[in-house]
Amino acid sequence: MAAQLKLVGLLLLLLLIASSVLLAAAAAATDVNGEGKEGCLDRCGNVSIPYPFGTNDQPHCYLSPGFLVTCNHSFNPPKLFLMGSNVQVLNISLEGELLILSPIGHDCRTISGDIDPPILINPN
Repeated sequence: MAAQLKLVGLLLLLLLIASSVLLAAAAAATDVNGEGKEGCLDRCGNVSIPYPFGTNDQPHCYLSPGFLVTCNHSFNPPKLFLMGSNVQVLNISLEGELLILSPIGHDCRTISGDIDPPILINPN
């Protein structure tokens, strides 16, 4: 049940972010040009960071807190994450798409509600 609630929460967060991207792109169309703002990081590893997204705590680098992303330089190449979370961003599109890498989790339960042991798959 807890895993299902976490998944629902994550899906709601992603829906909120996607909605924010679309609304902000429409509301700030004159500012959205596919580039980062001057003085702000516009790339993290292989991912471009166009405005309204930004990585700094400086208010002028991102439109609102929902557009804050974190560039983790401990990876080679660096990796981009949503708002300090462990959800990795693979691509940001100003057409309203945010491609992320996120693990999928599930619980298999018996009729009585007990969690089944994990199924191990051996490729050999």
